[in-house]
Amino acid sequence: MAISGYFLPSAPGADRRYDDRRKLSLLARGSHHDGSGIEVQIHNISGTGLLFESDVKLAAGDRIEIELPHAGDITAVVIWASGRHFGCQFE
Repeated sequence: MAISGYFLPSAPGADRRYDDRRKLSLLARGSHHDGSGIEVQIHNISGTGLLFESDVKLAAGDRIEIELPHAGDITAVVIWASGRHFGCQFE
């Protein structure tokens, strides 16, 4: 499974300690139970959870299933939601 992404430009006046680092934003495609598509932009992912942006309607406590390369299907719980941004914790 391939995941599209792009590198974000460095912020002007950014801390010089991070000059060698670039932020990679991942673009993914999800789907509703009826098969209709959902555009998702993953801003941050770690071993414990992720932050993503989407037009999908979710609330704190909702569970989602994520298919990750080399890890399979993982369930995550929405910990917080703010507009189009969602913070999730892996179960």
